[in-house]
Amino acid sequence: MTRPDERRFVLFPRGHVRDNIILAHMRNSLRVLINPDTGLVFTEDEIARITQSGSRYYIQADAIDLYGQAVQARDSYFTDQVVPTRAASPFLLNVHGPLWIPDGLLEATGGSGVVTTNSPAGVIWPGSTTLGDPAATVGVDPNGLSYQVLVTTVTPGTGIATLTLKGIDGGDETNIGVGTPIKWRNPPIGVEPEGQVLTAFSGGVDDETQADFAARIEDRIRHRPASGNQAHFRAWALQSTNAVEAAYIYATGLNAGSVVVCITQKRANVVGPLARIPSFGTMSVATGYLVPPNSPVVPGNVFVVVLPPRSLPSHIGMRIALRRATAGGWNDLTPWPKASATYPRCVVTAITSQTSFTITTDVPPLFVLPGAPALMIWRLATSSFERLNVASVTGGDGEHYVINLVNPISTNDVALGDVISPYTDRADVIAQGVQNYFDSLGPGEIVDLATDLRAHRAYRYPKPSEGVPYKVGQSIVTTVLDTLGGAAGDAELVSASTTAPPVPSYIMSGPNMLTLGHVGVYDPDN
Repeated sequence: MTRPDERRFVLFPRGHVRDNIILAHMRNSLRVLINPDTGLVFTEDEIARITQSGSRYYIQADAIDLYGQAVQARDSYFTDQVVPTRAASPFLLNVHGPLWIPDGLLEATGGSGVVTTNSPAGVIWPGSTTLGDPAATVGVDPNGLSYQVLVTTVTPGTGIATLTLKGIDGGDETNIGVGTPIKWRNPPIGVEPEGQVLTAFSGGVDDETQADFAARIEDRIRHRPASGNQAHFRAWALQSTNAVEAAYIYATGLNAGSVVVCITQKRANVVGPLARIPSFGTMSVATGYLVPPNSPVVPGNVFVVVLPPRSLPSHIGMRIALRRATAGGWNDLTPWPKASATYPRCVVTAITSQTSFTITTDVPPLFVLPGAPALMIWRLATSSFERLNVASVTGGDGEHYVINLVNPISTNDVALGDVISPYTDRADVIAQGVQNYFDSLGPGEIVDLATDLRAHRAYRYPKPSEGVPYKVGQSIVTTVLDTLGGAAGDAELVSASTTAPPVPSYIMSGPNMLTLGHVGVYDPDN
């Protein structure tokens, strides 16, 4: 079946009507007419002069072409307004919005994370899931943004209170990092005046953009919400908070009449593979909006469970054809280490110190040992590469090689299982491409579609075939090559430790979703 045209009429480029319609028709007509001055048929030279640029007839044709361009621009603009994702702001907000989503754009929401603070044992830290509750404890970050304790907590005997906070203020600037000081505004008596962020905040998102609003409208047009169907639950989940990136519905996943809703979270400039796993704050808002009896949209007799996906790392090995010994490619003329069928990723297998560790590969280096190749290490927590300052490579038993560094790396220590690759100054671009690919994946199924009796009614909605896959495959190559632009000639996925999320053994633990694990990238020629 052919793809229908976006518009029902042709758009002519500037000059097309003038040159290919008006002047072309005039030239053809003159070729069969008699020149009254000569009494002979018009010659091609005479026709060319009559219709040349700047002539009377050319100016008339050009004026008609300009008028047609103006009419065409008006018509093109109007047809764009029919499609929400192409509509201008006034039409999107004043026509499509009230028709499909009367509540309008979603407001910014605050990030959520864990803060620790010194406190005498037994001290109670009041909390509330209602943001702005005057009874809840509030903290302020160095930028003056406010955060509220969500769950009332009693300080244990260790004298360290572990508190879950959510931003009262909204925006991605509330996604504060580990170690950020939080000054208490109304702390309990006898506690330290300041706490510290233990786990990085996530889920803080700015006001919904018009592009995201248009995408929500198109989703409602494509999948009509009605009478609590799957599309309705998906629409409710997306409007619960702007922190929700996507929602996946499993009808009757637990029993007849039940609805399992799995949500993912917008990345919002948060680094690392777990940014799309919803924070406690995002989950509490979505749960309060979707679960009866307190839900403002779901009837009270529906059994609803809101779950986050469970992260399942997939470790990736790739070969990428980059130019050697040049900017924009591999740093070295003979990039090493290299991937093989036996060792698709070159992994740290032994650690002597933070400046000396062993990697495993069965492809020997082409340089003479000891040498100092340009290498980089994958940092799992930030989904990024970091260059190593290599002093030498020693060893050479055919599989085990010792990497000696001039100085320890600047971030986390080297650990067993870390992946080493040859260095390229396109490392950040490659890391972004791989992350973009994993950000396009959704959670898997919660029941075995091949054997479970509930399979016909408990499959994931929307289906993977409708644009949100959950398996890792060679399509990752396309994403990485697109990100690299013309820097790479080709690429190949050598290995993926997990290509499809398994069905969870216990549904209430949430569906599995593949997230980015360790990444190794290598030169394709062995």
